[in-house]
Amino acid sequence: MNFNVGNVLADAERALERMGTDVTLTWNEVAAGVTPNPVDGSVPAANLTARTLTLPAMFHSVGVGTLGVKRFNVIEEGDVILDFPAKAPLDGKRDLVFWIQGKAYREKEMDAGLAQSWDVWIAGRKLFRTVLLKVQP
Repeated sequence: MNFNVGNVLADAERALERMGTDVTLTWNEVAAGVTPNPVDGSVPAANLTARTLTLPAMFHSVGVGTLGVKRFNVIEEGDVILDFPAKAPLDGKRDLVFWIQGKAYREKEMDAGLAQSWDVWIAGRKLFRTVLLKVQP
């Protein structure tokens, strides 16, 4: 059997593009040369530029009967788990908000054990990038 990891990764990304749920990311980018306040991390609004990016993702909603709720206390009913393409540019985005079907979510902290419980790897390469979200208050 001929197996090409690159083909599997490309197929997964194409499947997400065709069938994934659109997730719009919004964040603020700090102007070049501006240093956030060392005490509270704040940046004057005049030095921030609003950015937006829409990416496809697999959408998993968490309900009371979900196995993960029982196994991992960090997951609560109403949380959302998203699987993005492995190379999705999510790091370093200030004030990042995930918009799904008109509802705002923020990323929730999770430990390595939780992430590994649903990560998919093929031949040492991560197939998706998984994030845990909670509804933004």
